[in-house]
Amino acid sequence: NQSFSQHFIRYRGNLNSKQMTTLQLHQMGKNKIKIEGIQYRNPNNSESARIAYLRSYTSSNLSEPITDLESRCVYQLIRTKYSLTFQSDDEKCQRFVGMYKLYD
Repeated sequence: NQSFSQHFIRYRGNLNSKQMTTLQLHQMGKNKIKIEGIQYRNPNNSESARIAYLRSYTSSNLSEPITDLESRCVYQLIRTKYSLTFQSDDEKCQRFVGMYKLYD
């Protein structure tokens, strides 16, 4: 089984975000996508808080809400040809919110 992966990096304006944040979309099968996010935070934080993770599974149409299996945060994903917009209405779930551009 081969899978297709796309890698995205978060941007603020025309610059990379201060905290390096990436998303990867993996096509797991015809109707299933795995979404993984990693945010590298301040290296002065405790070891357990230096890196934040997001992990979710969704259908291939990406129109349904996406629930992070790590934090239980709910996001909405809007996808264009070369970018993603990740949104959440919950104030506690802003860590991965933003615009991401395809970088591979």
